[in-house]
Amino acid sequence: MDLPELKPVPPSDTPDISIVAGCVPEVLTSGVPITRRLQIGETGFQFTKENIARYLCLNDRVVIIDNGLGGTPAEIRLYLYSSVFAIIQHKKCRLPLHASAVGYKRRAYAFAGDSGAGKSTLAAALFQRDLELISDDLGVLEQDGSTGYYEFHPGQPYLKLWKDTASFFNYDTAELVKDPRGISKYHCQLKNEFVATPRPLHAIFFLTRTAGKPYVSPVSPKEGVTLLVKNIYRIRFALHVGTFPYQFDHCAKIAQSIPLFRYHRPWCLDAIERSLEPVLSRIEALA
Repeated sequence: MDLPELKPVPPSDTPDISIVAGCVPEVLTSGVPITRRLQIGETGFQFTKENIARYLCLNDRVVIIDNGLGGTPAEIRLYLYSSVFAIIQHKKCRLPLHASAVGYKRRAYAFAGDSGAGKSTLAAALFQRDLELISDDLGVLEQDGSTGYYEFHPGQPYLKLWKDTASFFNYDTAELVKDPRGISKYHCQLKNEFVATPRPLHAIFFLTRTAGKPYVSPVSPKEGVTLLVKNIYRIRFALHVGTFPYQFDHCAKIAQSIPLFRYHRPWCLDAIERSLEPVLSRIEALA
């Protein structure tokens, strides 16, 4: 299948995952219905998005997509990149985090928060300050088996910005890709600007709204575990596939080993530039 949003990589005889089009039955053989969309069996899982597509994942290595439910190619790819990829990461006991991330001096700094917290806006603003783009709103954390350090794997190489935010950063929405969900968001394709390899995770900032001056405050490991669990992407899938204990263990290890902060700032575009100084100063101090 054509996946134009992703960065091309050299061909491999042993790819991490193969994605192909094909027929997927409505009921997974030997599968157990977990929700109305998700079935789990001995060799894989099946995810169905109504009126979009049916996805069958075998042994976490092959995804077969049945596009016979009426979804457009962009809609089909949207749920592949989000829900289907999230289930695979949970089954592999990796930690998908609802966070944007930027790179500085070859290290990753993540910004976690709920939808609407400004993760993409902050990534766009820091990119204009010459920091590297790593993730728009979703990245995968994986512990290096040899060093024990956590690495932040890059997300899809585009920024998803609301129309007014895109205009604020001087992107012409007429030249951007409209979000396939029909909302007033646009995808800024930036394949050459996003990093292609993981970066060691050096700090996580949890986005918090304030009406006053922006500032950064430390988060204790105990509170950090709670905040990290809250920001696990599609956490219900970890519960469904039985890997939540591993995800919780990841959160506990990260909270003990990586600096965590709250980044308090006004949530308005007019304040974005003057709100950057506290977080830029903290990143520079940690580098």
